[in-house]
Amino acid sequence: MRPFTRHRAWAAVFIPWLLLAAGCTITASDVEPALPDGQIEGSSTLASYANGRPVVANNSSSLISILVAAFGDSRAVAGRLRGTQLDMRAVDDQSAVYAGGKYHALHLLINAFQGPSTYPMDGQLTYYQEITPHASGQYVPQGPTFYPVPAAPAEVIITSWDAATRHVRGTFVLTVATAPGAPAVVLTAGRFDLVLD
Repeated sequence: MRPFTRHRAWAAVFIPWLLLAAGCTITASDVEPALPDGQIEGSSTLASYANGRPVVANNSSSLISILVAAFGDSRAVAGRLRGTQLDMRAVDDQSAVYAGGKYHALHLLINAFQGPSTYPMDGQLTYYQEITPHASGQYVPQGPTFYPVPAAPAEVIITSWDAATRHVRGTFVLTVATAPGAPAVVLTAGRFDLVLD
């Protein structure tokens, strides 16, 4: 293959990925004045307000997420159902500018899943973290881990479940802190729309 042809072949593969990434960036209109109600760009989405700031994670918004997802399961939003345990996780690596300059990692776990209903979250395996991005684009070591505050609401409401397609939608509320009496992070208006593994 001649050098010019090799470059054209490389461009034919790489440029569509760039265009796809450029078309899927989260903008202010995706998070304000209200959180998205459903998926963004047809991809799994999880959103909430963290102490009043919008936090939105989805799987279609950045070239880094797309390329990393091609080489392993590092999607921004993922969920799986094992038996009756529903496990969902999200990192808003696409919208840190709207969420106070930090990434937010959230792991929600519910037991005894049986479809649409209200479920308490597992207090030991549900957690939240705030991560400061490094100038290089890499994550810095995660800060303290926040766990559900026992006296505060911590529930997931499954509003829609299709067992055939494994598509789940719902809402959640959660208050977390690093220790009893420590300042809390209140997650409100939480919602998710994703397809489980």
